[in-house]
Amino acid sequence: ILLTTTGVIAASCDKGFSVFRLPEKDESVPLELFEDQCRFLDINLSKRFIESKGSEDRSLWLVRNLLKELSPEITVQRLFDEFISPIFKEEKWFSVNEERLLKLTKFVKDHSSSIKKLDIKLKSLSGKFVDPEQLYLTSSFDPDCPFEKLLNEKDRLISDDYLNLDTEQSIEEKKTQWREFLVKVGVIRIPKV
Repeated sequence: ILLTTTGVIAASCDKGFSVFRLPEKDESVPLELFEDQCRFLDINLSKRFIESKGSEDRSLWLVRNLLKELSPEITVQRLFDEFISPIFKEEKWFSVNEERLLKLTKFVKDHSSSIKKLDIKLKSLSGKFVDPEQLYLTSSFDPDCPFEKLLNEKDRLISDDYLNLDTEQSIEEKKTQWREFLVKVGVIRIPKV
């Protein structure tokens, strides 16, 4: 993916063809995770034109500003709304590779402060993806939550696979970050009586 001087990228997606504008501020929007669903194309007209002519003329300025007006800014929220939320809301997760689902959940965790409503499903110990409110933390995430000893239902316990996704962090950092995120989205930490 190349950053362009026009700040415009095009994405051909499952829903057809969409054009997105890169953020104007220096916000890093991680697009790599969505490359298998979309084709990101460099439509950097101005850079090639400026290199050949030495300066930008009025027609190129008009084209660039027209594209800017017509194309929505790509944001973490837009990526969530367009590519992640439909997978879980429309029960499409059955047809998505499990590794990809885990990576999408990691994306949501890493960018949760930029997403309005964290409406996802999470993997249980049984391998089934369910609503977070149906799951309990295990001692893998919090030693004070040994629910796996109390509950004999793997569909009700959060999978430990999430801890294998953050390779750059210590195990304690992983546990803390995942525990905070899981509780934030509704995973049960304190038993309901």
